Amino acid sequence: MNWIDDPEFLFSPLNGRARQERDFIEGYFKMNYTDSFNEDRLTRNDPYVQLGITKTDSSNIIDQEVMNKIDSIDGIVRNFEFHDEEGNSYTYNDICAKAGGECVRPRFLDLSDRIHEVKTRKLNLTFPVMINPTTFDNYIFPFFLAGVKLYPENSIMSAEAIKLSYWGSEENQEMKHL
Repeated sequence: MNWIDDPEFLFSPLNGRARQERDFIEGYFKMNYTDSFNEDRLTRNDPYVQLGITKTDSSNIIDQEVMNKIDSIDGIVRNFEFHDEEGNSYTYNDICAKAGGECVRPRFLDLSDRIHEVKTRKLNLTFPVMINPTTFDNYIFPFFLAGVKLYPENSIMSAEAIKLSYWGSEENQEMKHL
């Protein structure tokens, strides 16, 4: 028996309007998994893993000690080893979506080394969107922070949870299979 669980294949006509519109968008906003991945360009259910992290007491995760632990978890994910049917060994770094030749990192982790500045309010995390003053990367905080409490001027005081997203590559059939 051949099992098919792809909802697009099962419920969307090959020449349907949704597919035509997606093809139109993908024609202009091409996805490149090997060099310039950007999750904002996703139009398909690409492979990814998400981890939700909270403190057991639901207190603020924007804390240097907590961020150090989250960085350790990130290292575990990146170095996790798995095997295919032939016994070949892989890690996340082998199958990840990349930007600038590097695996795409959960964006909030880019701020790990600046948590002290956040806590002392030398760096304000403006909610809901902030542009990093050093790298000019944008952070859309509702995508990866939850239980957010704000100071009166809409900068983040605390957050109860963080979501880390790890994107896989679908650049070729081998990557799709893994």
